[in-house]
Formats: sequence, structure tokens, C-alpha cells
Amino acid sequence: MEKQQYAADTDSATESRAADLTVKPKFIRTITLFMAVALNFGQIVGAGIFVSPKGVLMFTGSSGLSLIVWTLCGLVAMASAVCYAELATMLKESGGEWAYIRRGIGGGPAFVASLLTVTLGSGAFALVAIISAEYMVSPFLDDCSKPPYLVKMLAIALMILIFYINTSTNLVQKIVKVTLVVKVITMLAIVLGAFYWMAKEGTSKLTQPFQGTTTNGWNVAVAFYSGLFAYMGWDNVTNLTEEVKNYKRNIPLSIIISVSMVTALYVLINISYYAVIGPDRVLSSNVVVLEWGRALFGEWGVLLSFFVSLSALGAGFSGLYGMTRQMCCVAREGHTIQLLAMVDVKESIPVIAMVNQTILAIIFCLVGEGIVAMLNFLSFVGGFVKVMAMFSLVKLKLQKHNDNEERFRVPLILPILMTLVYVYLAVVPIINNPNWYHLYGILLAVIFFVIYIVFIKFNSRVSCFDRVTLFVQRLMGVAVIDKFM
Repeated sequence: MEKQQYAADTDSATESRAADLTVKPKFIRTITLFMAVALNFGQIVGAGIFVSPKGVLMFTGSSGLSLIVWTLCGLVAMASAVCYAELATMLKESGGEWAYIRRGIGGGPAFVASLLTVTLGSGAFALVAIISAEYMVSPFLDDCSKPPYLVKMLAIALMILIFYINTSTNLVQKIVKVTLVVKVITMLAIVLGAFYWMAKEGTSKLTQPFQGTTTNGWNVAVAFYSGLFAYMGWDNVTNLTEEVKNYKRNIPLSIIISVSMVTALYVLINISYYAVIGPDRVLSSNVVVLEWGRALFGEWGVLLSFFVSLSALGAGFSGLYGMTRQMCCVAREGHTIQLLAMVDVKESIPVIAMVNQTILAIIFCLVGEGIVAMLNFLSFVGGFVKVMAMFSLVKLKLQKHNDNEERFRVPLILPILMTLVYVYLAVVPIINNPNWYHLYGILLAVIFFVIYIVFIKFNSRVSCFDRVTLFVQRLMGVAVIDKFM
């Protein structure tokens, strides 16, 4: 009798557990305007402004042209961001570029774009972790005395920590807000520090700003790669449309606020670098802020390394938060394995997608060589995806998609212009100076398209995945996310 009762209780518990996992959880609208600004600002301002100045200056040849490039990159980011704001409010679903390209062009290009974006996000996650680790160890060890793989091992540990914290929505949102304050204070300190330096030491390093300016237009296009990487993340909040409160108002407003703030601060910070340490030292250092801090504050300047490291970590938190939502939305439409569409049934956190993104980032960290090379690869891949997204907006506007609904709108000429800009940025460097990262980016796109044809177009299935999916679902208590619409 006791055995029968135990068996009945076990069956009941199993059925109850299965019932829990058959429900379709939805993303929860918890993101306010301030949080949207924090996520966008936090993703943009990570490692880029502390690394990209070297790449921009290297290819422009002068501080004057580099400042023009930084300003133009900000304008490109703003124009692109408001285009994405219209797409987000037009289509009303999370998933960012994948959702936009799927509606505008079709499933195949959207699938390729989504996997390229996952690659881009993983690489960017790895890069901010590497830069954070670099700034952590630089005050204590110079380049010659660093043990092999010390920075990479520390970066991997930081990525695992970011993953763990992202498993709690409340905790990660609090950390993103705190790091936003740290970022703004650090950037303002760098800007104000330059005024103090110039009042005390003069502006001799800012004379002849256009001396050495490149006459090669192709090099300027490559300089844009480095600059645009520092603005990468302006679309972060558009991955989270289904989680943003009053999204028709808050998405456009958060984008305009965050990108405007970033552009102004970036230009002023670069002026500060040139005024305090000069273009030559910007070119010779991988830790520009540390050089700047030592010039201004002596050995106390090493404290800036801590703030820069925290800033980079903040970008990691924001990036993983947004990117895994996009991956989750791709999977719920059947364009990747179903596991990636599964979220925790209690908090709607895409745990499986976060595991996947973290593993890919660790691989990137281990095999990637050279910050500037990784930066150029990520920018090239990102530009390729942006071409498809901007063209999608042009097509949807010409088709008058959802024209009868209230939404944020931009003039048709803007996405047309941005399509041409991203085509230029993607094609010109390949023609002028083909490199390994161009080949890898194109090869990845071809491989992803073949995968789409085989597994999505012809609906090929691997039966063992079903058993794996069920096992993981029961083990981790996850279910496939549903849509609001």
C-alpha cells in the first residue's frame, strides 16, 4: 500500500513538473526609461573608448582627422540608432536585427545575420573581458613580465562571473545602473583632467593637429572600423522591445539620450588624451587611460585602471543581457535548436542562451590574437549585418508596413543613406587591403547560409536533439519563451 502511494505521489509530482514546463512564459516588461538608457549607454561605453583611439589615430595619421572621424562615427551611430528605433516600434518584437531582416528580406538572410550577430556578440564579450583583465594587471606587471595567458585566464574568470550575475534579472539591472554612474564619473574626470592639465602645462601637444594626415581614403574607412566599434551597442535596447515599458516612447528616447551623451564625451575624451600625453603615446600604448593617469597624477593614476576595468565589465553585463535575448527570439521561431529559446519558468531568463554565448566568448578569448585585429573583424561583421537591417527598413517603409499604426518614424532618405554608408564601410577595405578577418567574415556567412538551407529550408532534424532537449528542460526547469503578439 505504501509503495502504491509512493508511486502515485511520484507520478503526480512528475506530471506537475511537466505541466510547469509546458506553459509558455513571456518576457516581463521591467525596463524603465532610465534602465533602457543605462543598458544602451552601458553597452556602448565599455572598452572601446579606452582601446579604439589607437586604431583611429593609426589609420587617420593625425589627431585632427581622428577627431573628425570620432564625430562622424557618432553621427552614424545616431542615424543608425533612430532607424532601428522605427523598426522596433514598427514590428513590436524582441530580437533586434534578426527580427527586422526576417520581416524585410526573408528567413535566409535573417538566419545568416543572426548567427553573425551571435558571433559578433561573443567576440565583443570576449574583447571587453580581455580589456578589463588587461587594465587589472597592467598597474602591477608590464608587457615583458606578464606570464603567458594570464590576461586570458583572468578574462575567462570575469566572463563566468558576468554569466553568473546575469542569472538574476534584479541583480544585473542594479549592477548596470551602478556601472553607469561609474562610467559617467570616470569619463567626466578624464575630460575635466584635461582642462586642469592645459591650464597648468599649456596646449603644446595640440598644435598642428592635421600634421601627418593620411591621403589614403581607404585608410579612413578602416579608421571608421575602430571608431564605430567604440559606439557598438547603440542598438542594445532594440533587442529587448518586449521587456521595455512604454516601448514606443522609451526606446527612441533612450537611444537619443544615450548616443548623444556618448558622442559628446568621446570627442572630449580624445581631446583629453591628445592634450595630456600626445598622439605618439596614444599610438604606443594598449592602455591609454593608464598612460594618461600616470602623466596627470603620477603613480596614483593607476587607480584609473580599476574604473576602466569596471567600465568594461559593465559593457559585458549589458551585452550579455541584450544579446542572449536576441538569440532566444531566433530560436523560438525554429531557426536554431529549441534549447536556445528556453527560459527559466519563474524569471523568464534565457539561461541556455547565456551558457551558449559565454562558451563562444571563451573560445574567442582563447583563439583570438591581437586587440586591433579582433576589433576590425567584429566591425566588419557588424557592418555586413547593418547593411541588411537598413535595407529591410527601406523595403518595409516602401511597402507601408503598419503605416496605419502610431510609431516612431524617420524620413525614408535616412535608411537609404545609412545603407550606402555601411556598404562603403564593408566593401572599401576589402578592395583596398584584403585581410584575414574579411575572409573569415565572408566564410562564416557562407557556412551559415548552407546550414540554413540544410536544416531550416529542408527541415532536416537530428532526432537525438529531442531527447537532449527534454533532458535539459527537466534538469534546469526551463520552457520555450512565448510572444506578446
